[in-house]
Amino acid sequence: MKYEMIVARYKEDISWLSNLNIKNLTTTIYNKYYNECNILSNETGRESHTYFYHICKNYENLSDFNIFTQANPFDHSPNFIEEIKNIVINNLQPDFMPLTVYGGKKSTFCDLYGNPHHPSLNLQIGMKIIFPDSKISQFEFYPGAIFIVSKNNILNRPKSFYEECLKLSKDQSWVDSHGKYCCGYFFERTWKYIFQEQI
Repeated sequence: MKYEMIVARYKEDISWLSNLNIKNLTTTIYNKYYNECNILSNETGRESHTYFYHICKNYENLSDFNIFTQANPFDHSPNFIEEIKNIVINNLQPDFMPLTVYGGKKSTFCDLYGNPHHPSLNLQIGMKIIFPDSKISQFEFYPGAIFIVSKNNILNRPKSFYEECLKLSKDQSWVDSHGKYCCGYFFERTWKYIFQEQI
């Protein structure tokens, strides 16, 4: 069973990765700032862009289980290293599992307009693009966008779907009332529905 950790990095210290030298776990780092391998423009997207870039690039050759994380996972997942060791060493095989904690819980909720956490985040804009037939009005989500998903669950959707998501993740015209780009916040609220639940 092959596990791969996909790390979306900007300038973060990634020395913690040395604690995850585990058999059957490989790591792919996408650097958006440093002039290193796998570089992506630092003007391009948040972690969602990195995740979709990886999926589209490797759609025909994905690892059995894919751990997607920001380069500093500990704000959202304090026990991240221990959780990864437990998954890989014990050969756990989740279809989709969030690896974050919010207020002592794994998940929280918001409506189509981002309430109560992010008022003015109009999720309908993104939903019309990737889930045009959805009737969902409340989203359960896992703040932090750190999770593991199986190859099989990724392949439940065609490559063209992820290419559309990749395109959306680069959209800098969609901003909230404070001028913040919305795409990263949108995908943070929809990973569960992209990989786990049909809506």
